[in-house]
This record gives sequence, structure tokens and C-alpha cells, in this order.
Amino acid sequence: MPKNLSGLLVGLSIILFFVCLTLTAFRTSSNNDYPAWFVFVFFGPISLFLLYPTWLANVFLLLSWTEHSHNLSKCLTYSLVALILALSFLLYKKVPITDTGSETFSVASGYWVWILSIALQVLAAAINLTYSSNGTQ
Repeated sequence: MPKNLSGLLVGLSIILFFVCLTLTAFRTSSNNDYPAWFVFVFFGPISLFLLYPTWLANVFLLLSWTEHSHNLSKCLTYSLVALILALSFLLYKKVPITDTGSETFSVASGYWVWILSIALQVLAAAINLTYSSNGTQ
């Protein structure tokens, strides 16, 4: 049963990740909405050069998904790093989104669905690691 639950949570995590890409990730002070797919494709990689490491959460989430059936401790570590990086976005007051500089922003539903996607992966990894350590399937 725990193995089935873990697999279900991974599946939901992946589905929610793709759902979040269809939603607004954040809204700037000038009332511009930025869909998550735009942030993922364009803003994310550029933000690394501007010392905004939040986008790396996607890389660690992908690594966690790929390690889910192979290395359970790596899977949990990667998913926890992804969650911490994703939540770090809340620490910023402004985002460098325009050519004129940074703007203040507020997170939107796409961000929260992204967080939920990562949190479900953390839970799946923890369940998988716990039950495999106990020898329970």
C-alpha cells in the first residue's frame, strides 16, 4: 500500500507541475501577469545570472522524479532542496522582469500549485524511504 500511495503522489506531483504551467505564477506591481510557462522558459534561466536561484527548484524536482525508483535518499534530498529553493522566492521583494529594472510582485495560483507539486514529491519520497527502510512494501 505505501508503495502504491507513493507512486500516486509522484503522479499527482507531475500532473500538478504541468497544470501550474497553465496558470499565472506572479503578478507585478504594474499589474502584468506572468504565466508559469513564461517564467519557466524565459525568466527562469535568465534569473540564474541575476542571482535568483529559485528556478533551480525545477532542476531538483526533475532529478527527484528520476531518482524515485532508484536512489530513495537522493530522491528525498533533491525534493527537499527543490522545496526550499521554490519557497525562497517568497523572500524576494522584487523580481527583475523588465528591461527598466525590478518590480514588486505578488505570487499567484500557479506558484502555489507549483509548491504543492513539489510538496507532494517530498511526501512521496519520504513515504518511499520510510517504508523501504522498514522493509515494508
